[in-house]
Amino acid sequence: MMLYAMHYFMGRTITYTPTSATDVLQALKKPMARTWEAKTISLPLNRQLKCVMNTLLQGLTRKIFEDLEKELKTRNTMVWATCFCTVCILCFCIEEVQIQTNGFVMHKRQHDPDGSPPSEEAIMICRKLDDLPYTHMIELFHGVFKTRKWPMAHRRDHIFNPIRDGVDVDLANGVGQETVDLAEEVRQIIKDCSESR
Repeated sequence: MMLYAMHYFMGRTITYTPTSATDVLQALKKPMARTWEAKTISLPLNRQLKCVMNTLLQGLTRKIFEDLEKELKTRNTMVWATCFCTVCILCFCIEEVQIQTNGFVMHKRQHDPDGSPPSEEAIMICRKLDDLPYTHMIELFHGVFKTRKWPMAHRRDHIFNPIRDGVDVDLANGVGQETVDLAEEVRQIIKDCSESR
């Protein structure tokens, strides 16, 4: 969840509170304004904080991908819920980066038409995010739990797809009530979405 919070932070502009804006104005020798305005921002402050956050974000993202790969290598149903939630959060983050990339190009086009990067460049970045991290983790997840296959009564293929097939509590294999509840909630969301179409 920390990863998504960091992506959320990176996509927002940091503004001064009324109190801190007043304090900053009083500390300036030659303030350009006498009163603060709503959403007063400091570009240097935004850049400095986001530069530090970007470094932290890169390290955390790398660690999450490494941990996900280690967990999946265990091929244990015990880690299904953790891995499923991690993959979902990573998908949200990838989508957030794609939205921000497109927004950046649109902003540059509106404010600096001559220096704006072409739309093809943003599309290429978004496709790389789909083709590299997203595809890799999805293929790894589905490959480990063999979720794309259908279970057959006459053989044991280690297929584990609790969202499609349902799941019962099986403490011997590490499937607790939390995993059952998660699978049922996701099944209900999918059902509600398909009914509303």
